[in-house]
Amino acid sequence: MALKQVNKVEEEYNEVEPGGWGELDELNKHYTQFVMGSNEILIKFYKSLKAQDKTNVLVQSKEILAYLDNFSSDLKKKGLLKRILKTEWSEKEQVLRDRAIIQAAREYFIFLFSKLKNLDEDHKPLIDSLRTAIADLSFSLKRIDPEFTKNFILASTRTHLTSIEFKNLKTLFYSIRLPVNTNRYELDHLIIPYLRTILESKIKKILGIGILTNSKNQNIEISKIIEILFKIDSISLEKDSFNLDILKLIMEWLNQHMHRNIRPEPYIIHSVIQYLNPIFNPGKKELNGKILHSLNMSAYVENVDVYHKEIENKLNQKYPGYKIEWINKEIASPFY
Repeated sequence: MALKQVNKVEEEYNEVEPGGWGELDELNKHYTQFVMGSNEILIKFYKSLKAQDKTNVLVQSKEILAYLDNFSSDLKKKGLLKRILKTEWSEKEQVLRDRAIIQAAREYFIFLFSKLKNLDEDHKPLIDSLRTAIADLSFSLKRIDPEFTKNFILASTRTHLTSIEFKNLKTLFYSIRLPVNTNRYELDHLIIPYLRTILESKIKKILGIGILTNSKNQNIEISKIIEILFKIDSISLEKDSFNLDILKLIMEWLNQHMHRNIRPEPYIIHSVIQYLNPIFNPGKKELNGKILHSLNMSAYVENVDVYHKEIENKLNQKYPGYKIEWINKEIASPFY
């Protein structure tokens, strides 16, 4: 009965995020009535990771994926992102979040196993990534699998010393590389501000905006005007990747982890990167019988002047007295 209830909520979530989560108290007490997991599976796998044993890691990969599948949700791409990118959760929602987290982790593991299988050179970074992900995932597994204990796992750190971050920054700037002993945890902290900067820069470029200020000459954040993209007729967007709700969630999630100095779970980073891929990937478009190629095919504007006029009208409605500097039209392409 309870399992059907969870699946029903997840089916609704695949379409539209429901306003309420239903009566899920029974589910949050225990998950014992569904599938019993085995701690031995994870202990054996974790030992192979610690030993950097690529062969055994790959041999055990199917068993690990099958174990995670027992507790995973089955959400579509957008439904999964809406679930895992939420920054606040009630106690009643916890089991739904854990199931989504396990699904995201399972997809990340499949990606890493595929890379590891085809890798002939140094496999340590990939195995370290798996080991970090297991440590992070242990929090959800402990809540959802009554047989799971995590005393065999090296604890995952969610915060980071700014002194170490500053040291990494200096090494990167002066030596054009990261320190040799940089670990997965430190890299994940670096990824978040970098990803936010890249995403905001991309959206600014799509809008064609160089500088934007309000009537008080204060900068207007891109996250506050991103919805304009979805109200303009003269731009063609890659529909699967340009979803206003998802992009807002990604920005909120990035901001929270930056300002609270929290290291995000790597499988969530992976899910975000995979979702954003089409926005940054090159592509082609047929126009008037010609095939046009672009490094940024996620957004297409045929008439830049008409496009700018539409943006100005929308900005004037929301920010009367705003000031804008456009990206140089001579270097701007109709492909953004």
